[in-house]
Amino acid sequence: MKPLLFNAAVGIAKCQNNGKIYGVLLEEHSKKWHAKWAFIISEAAAKKEGFTEQSFPKDVQYMKEYPGCPYCNKMEKLKTGGVTRPADVYLAVDLSGSMSGDPLTKAKKAMTDFVAQMNSKSVKIGIITFATNVSHVLPLTDDYKKVKQTINEFTIGGYVGYGNAAEPFTTAYPILSKSEDLRYILVLTDGEWCDLDEKMAIREAKKCHSSGIEIIALGFGSVQKSFLDSIASATEYSKLTTLDNLSSSFTGIAKDIGGSR
Repeated sequence: MKPLLFNAAVGIAKCQNNGKIYGVLLEEHSKKWHAKWAFIISEAAAKKEGFTEQSFPKDVQYMKEYPGCPYCNKMEKLKTGGVTRPADVYLAVDLSGSMSGDPLTKAKKAMTDFVAQMNSKSVKIGIITFATNVSHVLPLTDDYKKVKQTINEFTIGGYVGYGNAAEPFTTAYPILSKSEDLRYILVLTDGEWCDLDEKMAIREAKKCHSSGIEIIALGFGSVQKSFLDSIASATEYSKLTTLDNLSSSFTGIAKDIGGSR
C-alpha cells in the first residue's frame, strides 16, 4: 500500500472475475485498517502513482460504504497477508556516560534484533546518536548490513561526549519532513536530557508531532515515564522497560511499524 495521509492509504486489488486491477482506499482507525472505497484504475496510472498490488493487512475490516469490486460489484474479500508499508525510521540512541557497560551491550543486541525484524524492501533505517552533542552517524538506508555494522560500532564518548545536553529531533526533522512515507523516530534512553534547556527536547519533539512524524520513546534506568510521554507522539508510544526486556520491547515495536512478516 502507499500512504496518502497519516491515517489513509491506497492498495491495489485484482478482480476475481476479469483479472483487472482496482484501487482500494483504506483508513486507519484505532490501529486497524478499514476498506472504505474502491475505484477503477489502469495499470499505467497505478504505476505512475506508485501504487502496487500486494496483500492487505490480515485484520482489514470493511466499512458500510465500501462498495466491493468496481467491475463486478461483488463484495470480494481482499487478499490478506503480511503487509509492509514504506517507512523511514531513525534510531535515536542515547550514548551518554550512563550507557557504559551492560546497558550499551544489551542496547546493541536489542537494536540488531529490531533490524532483523524489518523489511529492507519497504523500510529504510538511519541512526542518530546523542549525549553532549548529536551525530548523524548513518543516513536513511536499505543496506541493513551497514545498519548492523554501525550499531555494533557504538562507543561511549567520542564526538558526542558523555553528558545530556543534546536531543535528536532537530537533526531528524528536516530529513523526515520531506518524506512522503510513514516516518518514525525510535528513541532509546536511560535518562532525561537537554540539561541546558529541559524544555528544548519537548519543544522539538512536538514540532515533529505536528508534521506527522511519529516518535516512539523507549526508556530504562533512571528515566521517568512522564519524560517519555512528553516526547512521544502518543502516550501509547512511550514505554518503560528493563535491560533484560530491551530485545522483546524492540521486537514489539518492529511489529507495530511493519516488519518482514
